Amino acid sequence: MARIESIDSLKWFAMLLVVVGHFIDMGVAYSDNYRAMFVFIYAFHMPLFIFLSGLFDHARDKFPLDSVVFFVAWGIVLQVLYLFVGMALGRNASFSLFATSGLPWFMFAMAAWKSLCWILSGRSAVAVFAIAVSLGLAIRYDTINFDLFEIGRIVIFFPFYWAGFSLTPEKVLRVLRRRACVVVSACSVLAFLLACFVFTDSVYAYRTVFTAHSAYASVPIKNCGWPHQLLAYGVAAMLCASFISIFSMLRLKVLARWGQRTLAAYSWHYPVVYALQAAGIPASLLNGAVSGGGYIWVSLAVLTTVVLSFEMFQKPIDALRLMLKRKAINPQST
Repeated sequence: MARIESIDSLKWFAMLLVVVGHFIDMGVAYSDNYRAMFVFIYAFHMPLFIFLSGLFDHARDKFPLDSVVFFVAWGIVLQVLYLFVGMALGRNASFSLFATSGLPWFMFAMAAWKSLCWILSGRSAVAVFAIAVSLGLAIRYDTINFDLFEIGRIVIFFPFYWAGFSLTPEKVLRVLRRRACVVVSACSVLAFLLACFVFTDSVYAYRTVFTAHSAYASVPIKNCGWPHQLLAYGVAAMLCASFISIFSMLRLKVLARWGQRTLAAYSWHYPVVYALQAAGIPASLLNGAVSGGGYIWVSLAVLTTVVLSFEMFQKPIDALRLMLKRKAINPQST
């Protein structure tokens, strides 16, 4: 499938928000501003990245074994990598294939979503979407199996992947690049951003709803249930559409090039965070002791994302993907 500059630029922006979000999370205990920015970012950044990933997936006759194996293998590689890096830096680290913490969950989710899309390809896109949303609303009532194999987050975020899979970039851009859509989108983003800063406590209560980290029973909202998840779906869909609309008007060649290497920035930034934490840098910058410390900290997040978007950091990932693809094509090769 041909690359589209505006979509690749947006993919990199979404990945930037992933990294910035992880950096900002360390400051939520120090300031309401960090809490506001955290919930703004987490309301849509993963749904957006997942939708864009699905948008560049496509129906195929043959099961995508090489892609599924790659994502599972890379997820395990990252778990092992983070384990040893964490241990080397004195962190409490553990390894489990049954409940992944941190970034590797997304690799296993990608394998699951690609498998599900192959199975469901050819069915009514609307019917599958409706069922997927219904399951996403219901899964958080399960307090026992929610975290097992990351089933909870896989189910909750699957509607976004399926929506992207069922559409084409051309169809999406044809609708959202209209001038009226761009204006409404910009207003929608600004309105939600303002709400996050004005009603910080109320919006921040939705933190675990947006992050899909826990069952309803663990969300600090009275009588939390499917209406709250439905609201989160609506907010995420609105913001995803808004940012696609805004970026459809932009031509950012450098970001588009980096947008083809988002898996590198996603994979390698955790060890950077571990190292910065071990050096005590987040606390010293975020506790107010350093003038402008918050700006410095966010700048470090941006710099980390930029550096890890260089081609050299993508090469190990591409090498594993190519090796597994060759094995899938010729299983007898050694």
